[in-house]
Amino acid sequence: MDVLIACRYNVILHVLSMTDSMTYLPLRSKLPPWYEHVFITIGHVNNNHYVKVALSGGYPIPTITPHWNHFKHNDALGWATLYQNRINLYAQQSRPNYTQEHVILDDE
Repeated sequence: MDVLIACRYNVILHVLSMTDSMTYLPLRSKLPPWYEHVFITIGHVNNNHYVKVALSGGYPIPTITPHWNHFKHNDALGWATLYQNRINLYAQQSRPNYTQEHVILDDE
């Protein structure tokens, strides 16, 4: 349903959760002037409901849903391009701060 909201209302929708946050962009519409961009952010709380979240400034933007890359129309390419720096910032900040370790389990 998230992609339907983004497409129908021509908005950028962020869905935040503890497990997987995503950004949904319109699939077919051309990028409007920057002053017409509308961001809606909702948070998934307690695994059972959503709340509106107010973000301000140049906050990092969660990863764009993989389906967008597959189904987007060429007219919609500008949506991701414009916000790529903020998307990259989110990716950098959400990476785990630990090194990979190998664990060997005995069969005993």
